[in-house]
Amino acid sequence: MPSSRRLEDITRDRAEQTAKECGRHFDRITVKSEVTEDLGLVTVLQDGYIVSKEFVETDGSLGRPHRMSEYARILLGKARLVVAVPEARAVDVWLKMRELNRFWLFYYQLYYYDDEGRLHLLDRAEWRRLRGLPPERTWCPEVA
Repeated sequence: MPSSRRLEDITRDRAEQTAKECGRHFDRITVKSEVTEDLGLVTVLQDGYIVSKEFVETDGSLGRPHRMSEYARILLGKARLVVAVPEARAVDVWLKMRELNRFWLFYYQLYYYDDEGRLHLLDRAEWRRLRGLPPERTWCPEVA
């Protein structure tokens, strides 16, 4: 689990990056960030409506019940969802997030952060690397 200072740094960095990302697509946005003991939140509002919600999770916050329901609620509200988790939990959280896909809720971004607090996008290739699996082979059909 990162120190509270590291959690604040990661959350602040995400808030700055989110302001740039959302500012390119939405006018008059307000970006709010807050850090509790074990969770960082970044919320982007436009005219009082949530446009984007980001969670900087820790081991403690990931253990809370109904975490996936909270993510689903954001997606059902048609808002952008971004989740950042500790590197040690990235593989498991990636699999849990795949459960949302069963309900057509797949418009989210998942990141993990390393011991230095750097964020890394967690896509399928990175997930395979973290699990110790070889890269996927690209499928090339033979032409007759």
